[in-house]
Order: sequence, then C-alpha cells, then structure tokens
Amino acid sequence: LRSFAVGRFIRLFPLFWIICTCTYIFTLLMPNGTPVQFPEYIISMTMLGEHLANAFGYIHIVDAAYWSLVVELLFYVAIGLFVYLFSWKNIRWFTGLWLLISALAFFFHVDDSFIAKMLLVRHASYFLFGITLMLVVSTDYKTILQKYYDYAFLIGVAVYGACISPYALPPYLTPHPYD
Repeated sequence: LRSFAVGRFIRLFPLFWIICTCTYIFTLLMPNGTPVQFPEYIISMTMLGEHLANAFGYIHIVDAAYWSLVVELLFYVAIGLFVYLFSWKNIRWFTGLWLLISALAFFFHVDDSFIAKMLLVRHASYFLFGITLMLVVSTDYKTILQKYYDYAFLIGVAVYGACISPYALPPYLTPHPYD
C-alpha cells in the first residue's frame, strides 16, 4: 500500500505543482484578468482546491480544469484500499461491483447523491475500461474463459460508457472568460 501511495503521489503531484504554479503566475500577468490570490493558489496546490476554497470562503482556484485530478485521486484511494483489504487477485470483483453500482445509480437517478459522487459513478466507465484494458494486456491467462470474460467486460464497459456519457458529464461551464 505504501509503495502504491508513493508511486501515485510521485505520478500526480510534482507535475501538478509545476503546472499549477505556471497557471498561477499566468493569472497574475494576464491584463484585465482576475488574479488568483496567494491563499487560493496554496489551496489549489492541495489538489482539493475547489472543495477547500469554498470551505475557507474563497471564490477562485488556479484553474477549474484541474477538477479531474480530484476524481483520479479518489480512484487511486479506492483501488489502494481495495487491493490492501482484498488482494489484487479479486480486482475483477471490484470492477464488476463498481459497474453494477454505477448502472444502478443511473437507473434509479441517484447519480448526483453524495455517496454516488464518492463512488465516482459518473466516471466509473472510464476507470473500469482502463483497469480492464490493463488486465487484457498484462494477464497471462490460465483459462480461455477468463480471457473471454475480460474481453466481454471491456466491450460492455465501452458500450455502457458511450451510453451514459451524455448523462454522466454535465456541460462544461467556463468559469473565466479567458479560459
């Protein structure tokens, strides 16, 4: 778990900090722009900027486009905890259960609830596709049934993702005219 967490941290944060700093400097140099305040910049550097900014009474973050990194961070936490508690050998159970929960959330129109957001049901198909694609590429299959299952699941997730995409991702609103 520690190795996984360190690997994800190194993969996400250093480059994020560089890009976030560049964006912050750009907001300061932009003529007629709305510069981001230094505390907003510091809050943005946590990668939980939007959520923390609201909690501390700030309006802006460095760039609203960084929202997807929060989703990725939650995904890594979920995968890390699952593998720690249940082993990597059970990852197919994780993917199947996550797809079922996601589909049920959309079917019963609870995809906007707090729990559904924490379970990333709106983004599940993208992560599930990636996990399954990684399994297809890296697995040394012992049975043909397992191989067919992975390919069928991959195709199923792709179709599911294409079908729910218009409902899963609300239209992007531009928070700043220069974006």
